[in-house]
Amino acid sequence: MSALHRRYGHAVRCTEATLRALGVEGKCPKHGTGVLEALTDAGYKWRPFGMTGVFGDQAREEMTWNGRTLRAFVKVHPVGRYYLSTAGHAMALIDGVLTDTTERGIDGRRLTGIIEVTPP
Repeated sequence: MSALHRRYGHAVRCTEATLRALGVEGKCPKHGTGVLEALTDAGYKWRPFGMTGVFGDQAREEMTWNGRTLRAFVKVHPVGRYYLSTAGHAMALIDGVLTDTTERGIDGRRLTGIIEVTPP
């Protein structure tokens, strides 16, 4: 049994394991739809990475991450709490540590979504 499965037990679906790793307790959606609602209901603050509401260099830099690799993102952003998605999959990145039910590690998968998460 892997360390991930020992730690999260029944949470074998990527969305649930990702939310549990970020600290969200209670009911979790089975798929990516409903993630933002679950974060909000649990009292977390979140923002889509790249949607700062501020124009300028920071917003431009953040927006370039969608479509880039997981490896590249982790290298430049080693600190923080993120809900990451790739095609059909979700992962949590917390201060450089990846929670990923596929246990592939930090590799060249392309990111399709990045949500920065702040606990209550």
